Amino acid sequence: TDPLTPVASRKDAWETAKGEQRANVKARWHDLRRTCCTRLLEQWVSLPIVGQILGWAPSTTVRMAQR
Repeated sequence: TDPLTPVASRKDAWETAKGEQRANVKARWHDLRRTCCTRLLEQWVSLPIVGQILGWAPSTTVRMAQR
């Protein structure tokens, strides 16, 4: 795909990436979100900011903090 072409939606982009024979992606969208969260927290980004980036509701952020 052309990297300069705007993406219609994340779902379309993810399906396109998974469908590429060269990429051979064997992951789920959730795996990437979890990795993103881990990497942000490893860099000492505050949990409320991580929650905003990942689109968590305030109650979800509280539950994640308890984990």
